[in-house]
Amino acid sequence: MLSSLDTVLGLGDDTLLWPGHEYAEENLGFAGVVEPENLARERKMQWVQRQRMERKSTCPSTLGEERSYNPFLRTHCPVLQEALGPGPGPTGDDGCSRAQLLERLRQLKDLHKSK
Repeated sequence: MLSSLDTVLGLGDDTLLWPGHEYAEENLGFAGVVEPENLARERKMQWVQRQRMERKSTCPSTLGEERSYNPFLRTHCPVLQEALGPGPGPTGDDGCSRAQLLERLRQLKDLHKSK
């Protein structure tokens, strides 16, 4: 998964992302659990809620937007690393590897869905 995400992250910020579903509100809600102080996420959530109230699509988004609030694209960010808690890194340091952070995010997302 990390390799695939890194491939996507190598594209330009203006790259359009067209998901095959309308889960923006749910995904942004989860992102708010992980990073509640993320203002980019909050602005996008407000926009998404307005769009959905008008029965409009929230797609596409740009990779640049997603980089600012999608936790699965932010495993390199210290704020997200801190939010997910410390753990042993691959070299014995105090931080987790990005792959470990992705695993934690996936577990948290699964728990978030079940509520």
